Amino acid sequence: MCFNLADLFRINSSIQDITINAKHLFLNKYFWDAIHTSLHNPRRLYLARSSSEGSSEPVFWEVWRRFEEIEYTRRFDSCAEVYDAAVDGSVRLKSFKCDEKRYLSARTQGLWRWLRKCPNLTTLHWPYIRSDLEKFGMREFNKPVWPHLEDLSLEEMGRCDDEAARVFFGRLGPLTHLRMTRGFLGPHFFDLLRERHFDSLRTLCVENMSSITGEMVLGVLQHCAPLEVFETRRMSFLDLRANPGPWACLGLRRLRVALETDPADPEVDRMFFEQLSKLTNLKEFDTSRSPHDAWEGPQYPLLQLRLDRGLAQLSNLTRLWTVKIESTGQGLSSEDVEWMLEHWPLLTRLSGKLSSDTDIEERITDLPVEVLDIIGDYLDTGVNSFKPLILTSSKLYHHFSQRLWRHVTVHSHTPPDFFGILKDRTHFVHSIRFKGRVQTEYYLIHYPGLLVFEHDNTVRTIAKAKEVCRNSVNFFRLNPTIQDVIITPRDLSLNEGFWNAIFASLQNPRRLKLGKEDAVMKPVMEGGSGRAFWRVCGRFEQLHWGGLVPIGHVHEDVEPPVWPYLEDLRLGDVRGTDETMARVVFTHLPPSLKHLRVDSAIFGPESFGILRERVFDNLRTLSVRECTSFRSPMILEALQKCPRLEELDAYSITTTDLRGHPGTWACHGLTLLRVTFRSGRGEDEEFDDHDNNDGDDDHLLFKHISTLTHLEELDMTRYPEAYARNWFSPSRQTGPQLRLDSGLGQLLTLTRLKKAKFSGIVQNMRVVDVDWMLQSWPKLEELCGEFSQVASTEKELSALTSSRSPAPVALCAKPLPAASGTNSSSLHEEDYTIPFPALTSLSFGFLSWPTAFHGTVPPPDRNDYFASIIRLCPRIQNLTLTNAVHCPSVQLWETIFSTLENPRRLAVTRMDPTDNPSMQAFWKACSRFEELELIGFDILTTNELPATPFPRLKRLTHQLTPYFRHSIGQEGQLTWIMRCPNLTALEWRTSIARFPSRRLVEAIRQNTWPNLESFQLIGTKFKDDKSALILQHLPPLHVLRFPNRYLSELSFGRLQERHFASLSILDLNGCTLFTSEMVLSVLSGCPLLEDLSAPFLTASDLRQSEPARRAWVCLGLTRLKVYITRDREHPDADKLVFEQLSKLVKLEELDIGDDSLYDLNDDLVRDLGSRGALQLRLDSGLDCLAGMKSLYAVEFRGTVQTMRVQEIEWMLENWPELREVSGKLSKNSQTHAILKGIFEKRDICTFDR
Repeated sequence: MCFNLADLFRINSSIQDITINAKHLFLNKYFWDAIHTSLHNPRRLYLARSSSEGSSEPVFWEVWRRFEEIEYTRRFDSCAEVYDAAVDGSVRLKSFKCDEKRYLSARTQGLWRWLRKCPNLTTLHWPYIRSDLEKFGMREFNKPVWPHLEDLSLEEMGRCDDEAARVFFGRLGPLTHLRMTRGFLGPHFFDLLRERHFDSLRTLCVENMSSITGEMVLGVLQHCAPLEVFETRRMSFLDLRANPGPWACLGLRRLRVALETDPADPEVDRMFFEQLSKLTNLKEFDTSRSPHDAWEGPQYPLLQLRLDRGLAQLSNLTRLWTVKIESTGQGLSSEDVEWMLEHWPLLTRLSGKLSSDTDIEERITDLPVEVLDIIGDYLDTGVNSFKPLILTSSKLYHHFSQRLWRHVTVHSHTPPDFFGILKDRTHFVHSIRFKGRVQTEYYLIHYPGLLVFEHDNTVRTIAKAKEVCRNSVNFFRLNPTIQDVIITPRDLSLNEGFWNAIFASLQNPRRLKLGKEDAVMKPVMEGGSGRAFWRVCGRFEQLHWGGLVPIGHVHEDVEPPVWPYLEDLRLGDVRGTDETMARVVFTHLPPSLKHLRVDSAIFGPESFGILRERVFDNLRTLSVRECTSFRSPMILEALQKCPRLEELDAYSITTTDLRGHPGTWACHGLTLLRVTFRSGRGEDEEFDDHDNNDGDDDHLLFKHISTLTHLEELDMTRYPEAYARNWFSPSRQTGPQLRLDSGLGQLLTLTRLKKAKFSGIVQNMRVVDVDWMLQSWPKLEELCGEFSQVASTEKELSALTSSRSPAPVALCAKPLPAASGTNSSSLHEEDYTIPFPALTSLSFGFLSWPTAFHGTVPPPDRNDYFASIIRLCPRIQNLTLTNAVHCPSVQLWETIFSTLENPRRLAVTRMDPTDNPSMQAFWKACSRFEELELIGFDILTTNELPATPFPRLKRLTHQLTPYFRHSIGQEGQLTWIMRCPNLTALEWRTSIARFPSRRLVEAIRQNTWPNLESFQLIGTKFKDDKSALILQHLPPLHVLRFPNRYLSELSFGRLQERHFASLSILDLNGCTLFTSEMVLSVLSGCPLLEDLSAPFLTASDLRQSEPARRAWVCLGLTRLKVYITRDREHPDADKLVFEQLSKLVKLEELDIGDDSLYDLNDDLVRDLGSRGALQLRLDSGLDCLAGMKSLYAVEFRGTVQTMRVQEIEWMLENWPELREVSGKLSKNSQTHAILKGIFEKRDICTFDR
């Protein structure tokens, strides 16, 4: 093995990190010599369990000197002279970690001396220090050592006395992290620690040090200000009484200390709670009693977390995640736990016995849980130590696990044991967020109701970026219900496979958001990845790209993106030219585009011309403030030709252009106008009461603004330094004057105006002008700017606005609710009285409400809020209710039913069953919609199903999971689905247990859904005869996903007769009886087919098939997933397969891997495996596929390929769009590595598995 590893190092000289974790592996001198002579820049060495036969050789130490980080957890069996061979130290070594706890004391002399010759150490984890101090004496520590050391961890200091420890630490620089497991620390050491290290310590863990007194613990809390993690034994109330000074470590995130109190003196508890209340950043609080305390000194009762003892003082610890009270003898009541859940919204772990009273413990399990979100995260203790956030109380665990885990975040450092916890709660998860390069297992989980996928944080190497993309591809395929994709990582080049997985897998994508970090870089835009990105954008309704948009790297021959569903487009810093931007971004913008926000200096005439022709008629929002090339005439033209414009945010309009474009403004529904008006007044001219030079300009401007009768915010603020446009920096004198003699009186029509801003424009208003505003604009809430250059006048006018009755006008900006389609519980009552007459989409998030509104008044029922805003927005078409726990009231459903004029789509997720009147009102509201999506909740038998049909409903996504004993089950679900006769698309995700197969077959036989075009029934099984009846009586389908393992010849005959002529998407993966001959019939009988997934296809069946079955008619096929076998007895059959595949010239993804074989029986899998997979070789006929110019992904995972260099070069030459190759290129590892390197040099992602 060592010789093989040595050869590996010699071939791969770029290796930096080496990890050896193998028992009974003897690392001899050849191993170390290969590292020493071959590797260019080794960085990290990790050794575990292996032995070191050559550690006495000089080359062993030469190798160690070349690494920056060394960590070993093994035992050196050599004698002490092994370490004495280390003569010279290492200037490269920065981190040394040793986990050898046994026998090290007898061998540390040479190793210790070697470490002392490593002056740049910043991290040292050392297991045992007793022998060093005793053997070497204090002279060894009389000079400074390791001046850069920041992180020191000592497992044991043995019986070193207090003075010896003080001398040792006195020679170290200020530490940031200090952990000491066992040893003796006395007052001399503590004094040194306070003098030398308290100003820098962020982590101090001394929980097993019996010599640490309560006085020392209190000294740490009062004087160590930077501390974030503190773990110790205990602190007594006697110490707190003696020294009640304030605690200084206000940034503390984790505190572990047993607080001993006096039950007879409630004042002691109050003092403890008062100090703890100042730790507002606290995330983990552990006041458990250590087992070692049982035999060490007298014991006092521990702090009780009860309201009657002062717990209410901790209401500001809103970041608290974990509370541990093990072995503390708590006597909590249900009111105490309710208070914790209400005031600590992030609480996810409550560990320990809550009460000694069994009855109280039982009652606590029945508490109503109002905690809505749980972050499936691991608590970072600040020293790379992470603990799982789970509930460990035996009573609360089951209760909480049924209610939480809706929003999950997984870190790159999340340990594997969290995987099982998360996997058991997948049906509760609605959104998931991956931070960094998380472990592969988390990408392989199926979440039935997942709606949002978010990935962020830094991925810095190409290998890690490719792994993230590969894992994300699998994740999208497992979770097709995802609607929102949010990507905000830095340095992550998202490859073609990533975008194509979104395009091919997600069923109803809605929003794509790319953060300000550059998620897509130059390589993405230059080739197939860019094409794939633009292609996937066409499926989204919203595209937000906040980072760098390098469209300048898009080739001229690349077809521009087509996005027929796009309604909201937001682009950040677009790089390139105006012509490129017009060609790439705006050429195929749909007329339905409603919102456009662009922050790019290249937005110019070319882009504006296309924008004017395509989207001006329907545009609602136009934000181009940072587009320096979007000049004044363009802004005026938008005002004149966008009749439906509601918000305009641009840079400036000049009065010269205003006079040159005298047309009327058509956007009479404008509610927000944010633009600077530059008058013709010279920069050096001052305005006074007799200055009428520009009065006509102001009159003209106010005349146009007066037509905007729906205007709510008028912002004329000057931004002379913002956005770095110094060449547009006009003086403070230029701009319209808000005076009656300048035409201000014409704005009498702006009765809805709430905000008027004129910062940066020095005004010369008078009392009569401000008084006119206050009287003429009754809804005015804010005036922002300087009224006058005269100080006395400014003060007088400010006082006038402040004294206005009944509500004063604000003179500075204040936060107000955003006029968007998303509603959360943080808004105030008055926010729900704002009408949005053009609002078409609204999403409600049922979040927790504060216990008091405006301090003292309890809030009204939230259903009243939502009903109020729906009444004000009757044009809403798309309505989403998220986390609707518990079911909204009858009033809200009746408001939805009676108010909305033309509702189209309703999505309801996670709604618990409730009383029958509410459910009846819910069904009544559903009858108004054309599209319905019900995910993740249950319906009880006590809730009567609607008796009337739903004639308007056309598309139904149905995924209700029975949770409760009295659930209506799948029988009741089918009863309701049968009352939707006009469905065109039905997706029903269900389960095998108690599925009403007979009733479903009978319903289809009776033509219950005559207009059905898409049928997806997932999660159940039918016998072949029942499947045949279903396929026979369904109308001709366009989309069929029917993974039924019993689907066989009878069903296939009905499929062929009834649906072959109309199918465009056919997914039969999981149909274990679907034969190769049937696949051939599909390929030769479905002319409109675009996407086919089937189990397998054999070359022998193709060879023996009739000529008619070789005439494949699905020439528009873009994706083919099927395992193809060889015919070893007739090698020409392989070429016949390639000849048939060559007809599919539009193919973009070819997957011949063995994934589809997993559901087949073992005998069949062995038979197919013995035949061997189709070989992608030129001598087998690969050159027949030269016409597949659109092919971007080839997958052959699980197959044994024997490719050569000539095959790889042929693919690169003939498949220009190829960007992803998945599978083992050759069974020979060295050949595979060489071929993989050829692909990677051309920026093509290769995945071995």
